[in-house]
Amino acid sequence: MTDEDLSDYVKDQFPEGIEVEPVSCGEFTGVGVDYVVDENFWRKQLVWKGGLLLFVTYNSDSQEQTVERAEINQMLATLKARWPAA
Repeated sequence: MTDEDLSDYVKDQFPEGIEVEPVSCGEFTGVGVDYVVDENFWRKQLVWKGGLLLFVTYNSDSQEQTVERAEINQMLATLKARWPAA
């Protein structure tokens, strides 16, 4: 799976006008955004390894985002593909 394969899908998953950034989560790489809307913090990421695609989402009260961000980053850093993803 390549960035090009997901370009149309990504457009529908992230809010218009938000800059999509490259991300990594453990063994997975992809694209994602962090943003605040209606006093809610959102993190949305599309990450993949080989043929395995994950849509990762998280949200919280915008006031709590800094408190939980380190824990979320730590959890996402542990993602591993458990089956051969060629």
